[in-house]
Amino acid sequence: MELNPFSYDFHENPYPTYAWLRDHAPVYRNEALNFYALSHYTDVYQALADPAAYSSAKGTCSRWIRR
Repeated sequence: MELNPFSYDFHENPYPTYAWLRDHAPVYRNEALNFYALSHYTDVYQALADPAAYSSAKGTCSRWIRR
């Protein structure tokens, strides 16, 4: 399964993707778009508490993500 947060299909129904991520890829890497995603609450919580280690410094806009 691929997580593409810019996909219309994902926005129509993201919940199957979220469930797959939680079950199979708690730290997900999308090589095509060059990003990581965390899917477990505790991982996200810890990442938010440590911005030096986990950053969206390049932004979250698709134009900043390699295609």
